[in-house]
Amino acid sequence: MLALPSGQLPLAWTEEFYLAGAINGTKTDNVKSSHPKVPGVADAFRIDALNDDSQQAIVVWQAGDDVRVVIVASPIGPTASMAEHDARVAAAIQAALQASGIPVPSPS
Repeated sequence: MLALPSGQLPLAWTEEFYLAGAINGTKTDNVKSSHPKVPGVADAFRIDALNDDSQQAIVVWQAGDDVRVVIVASPIGPTASMAEHDARVAAAIQAALQASGIPVPSPS
């Protein structure tokens, strides 16, 4: 969770912070951003990037005055798959939602 000592941390600032870091990183490549649907959340932002030897995803959303941040890294190798990485991201998002007290549907 990211927060300011007082007042609301804007989601847009957090998006810009993480996106600029990914784009300007010396070991990042294939940076993509999106606005995925996250259950119980009005707006979310996701960055995917290849970072050295791992596929990384950062997902952020507003949680009251604060911003919730989920970061997932999966190793790259001959048996790596984006489907497996995306499943890890979905599980991390679900865990963060549950920790926040946001009801989430069970995965089907």
